[in-house]
Order: sequence, then C-alpha cells, then structure tokens
Amino acid sequence: MLLQCRLHGELREILPQIDTNVQALFRMSEKDDLGTATSVLERVQAVQETLYHQNLVGRYPEVHEVVSFMYLSCFSLLYMEGESFITYREEMKRRYKTLLRTFRFFPQYGYSRQIKRRISNL
Repeated sequence: MLLQCRLHGELREILPQIDTNVQALFRMSEKDDLGTATSVLERVQAVQETLYHQNLVGRYPEVHEVVSFMYLSCFSLLYMEGESFITYREEMKRRYKTLLRTFRFFPQYGYSRQIKRRISNL
C-alpha cells in the first residue's frame, strides 16, 4: 500500500493523498452523488499543485499520470455528465497498478510488503 512506503521525503505527503483518492474513485459509479466527485476533484487539484510547485512531474512521471487520470475521471463526472468516466477510471486503475509495481520492484523508490498484496487485489 502506498500509505506505508518508505519513500523520499518529497513524496511522503503526496502518496497517501493519491491512495485515498484512487480508492474513493474505485468505489464511485456514474450514478454517485456529485458531492463525492467534487471533494475528490479538490483533493486531486491540491496534489497536482504540489507536484508542479515542487517540480516533481519530471522526476516521477508515473505519479503524474495517475493524478492526471484521477482529474479526468472527476472532470468527466462533474462537467461531462459521466461521459468517458469508466474509460478514465480504468486507465487510472491500470496506471495505478503500474505505479505500485514501480515502487515494489525498484527499491530506490522505497519498498513495502503491502504493495505486493495491493497489486494482487486490483
């Protein structure tokens, strides 16, 4: 699980937020209330701002991709009446799994034994 990764200090604050938002989007459907989508979108925008202000986009492109697809999923629900929501959510899920594998198999990013179980559950 990303919450328990021992990572560089620059990602410690971002990864738990990403994990929380991804899990919220996994539970959402096209018919969910817009309040949940709005709160997730606000949190995702805060993560995007942090990524850009700390110049982390270039160093951690996998993180940026997950955040971008989280944004697109929320945007689709809120402003496009759910058009392409399922597609964006599935792409976010695929990239999230890639991110988890990156942290699992490349020790310079950190390691958590929980990640192996998280990948198998997706």
